[in-house]
Amino acid sequence: MRNHAKKSTLLLVSFLAVLMALGVSISFAQEKMSWEEYEVTLLSWQQREMAAKATIAQEEENIENIKGEITAIEGKIEKITQQMYTLLGINQADVNKLDQEIAGIMAHIEKLKGMTSQELEFKRDEIDGIESAIDGLKIWPAAKLPVMMRKIGGLRKALVELRAKLPRLPRTHTVVGGECLYVISSYAKIYDDPLKWPRIYRANRDKIKDPNLIYPGWVLDIPRGYPSTHTVISGEYLSKIASYWEIYNDARQWPRIYRANRDQISDSDLIYPDQVLTIPRD
Repeated sequence: MRNHAKKSTLLLVSFLAVLMALGVSISFAQEKMSWEEYEVTLLSWQQREMAAKATIAQEEENIENIKGEITAIEGKIEKITQQMYTLLGINQADVNKLDQEIAGIMAHIEKLKGMTSQELEFKRDEIDGIESAIDGLKIWPAAKLPVMMRKIGGLRKALVELRAKLPRLPRTHTVVGGECLYVISSYAKIYDDPLKWPRIYRANRDKIKDPNLIYPGWVLDIPRGYPSTHTVISGEYLSKIASYWEIYNDARQWPRIYRANRDQISDSDLIYPDQVLTIPRD
């Protein structure tokens, strides 16, 4: 029995020796080296983590210092702002009101910028009105504040961009031989419609006494867009004015003109030459 156990032990030792000879010992060594590499890598990342945490702690301290500086600067800004308010004789409500006015004008500009060039052609008077509104902001005391000056400057820039979208159409036309108002109105660069010639006539009544008679060399005004006002000429009445294509192209719309001008029209059947009537568009 002992001999059998002894033989078994010898066989096991011999088997292990063979395995080691075949490279199993190398595998063990490789496992040991990979583990060492793992330990080195882990240590490296642990060191990087510690360094990052130290950096975070330092940055958090820096952030707190910066927050303190910001608070101090904000306090100085508030103090200077209040001093400017006092010099201008305004308060925060005045500033808010101007800010709302500026925002309203900008919204109007952005709405028009969304239109095509052809649509904008009939918004020229409206665009001119926006420019007048921007100019009118100068009388606001709060407009002298630097922040408001920048915002008003932004309005002017946006208006320039809007005007750049307007079609390049002539505002005047010099008559040449053989032309008549009907022909001039038919030109694509004018109204592209011969039947719209009466508007040229109405805009040039100071030169044209008879719409059938115009002469070479005359420089005629070519009005653009839909007008916001109309100056009454002899022989006109509200329904006739409403029928003009550039007004409403519909005689039945005359009550709109009447309601918008009740301050100067007491009787809808009585209007007089040279009266300047408001033409509502909304």
